[in-house]
Amino acid sequence: MKAAQETAALIVSRAIADVNEQNTEGVTLQDDPAYQLLGDAGVIDSLGFAYFIVTIEQYALDELGKEIVLFDDEVMELDFDAADNPFRTVGSLTDFVARKLA
Repeated sequence: MKAAQETAALIVSRAIADVNEQNTEGVTLQDDPAYQLLGDAGVIDSLGFAYFIVTIEQYALDELGKEIVLFDDEVMELDFDAADNPFRTVGSLTDFVARKLA
């Protein structure tokens, strides 16, 4: 699982860099596990979030040859305001990606 966690962290970091490069609105994502993506203090809009998720999935496919789906039926049933939302912070998203990669 440690290898999956490290790989997930690299993929998420690269996706953050891509999102920041594409963003022209001035708000940039921070590559910090505690950085909140969604919820009351979240900074990413729906279009940026969709691009971010697709970018992560594409990096997993391109670099690992592994197809992962982050936004599946299970996720659709989640309460996105809940503290255990896997997309809430960079750290929780990285953990979620690692579980999908394992």
